[in-house]
Amino acid sequence: MTKLTYWFIQVENTNLEQFNTVTKTFMLYYADILNYFNDRSTNHLQNPLMLKLSTLE
Repeated sequence: MTKLTYWFIQVENTNLEQFNTVTKTFMLYYADILNYFNDRSTNHLQNPLMLKLSTLE
């Protein structure tokens, strides 16, 4: 179990509504977050392209 997973469990057990948004965001990007720390890789090269495409729509 990762430290991040352990943190999720602790936060869920506290039932604090303030952390709901944070935990949902982490859960959505969990694999990407762990991938960054394992491989130090991101999609930073893709982000400018996606921004340009979204402005064209």
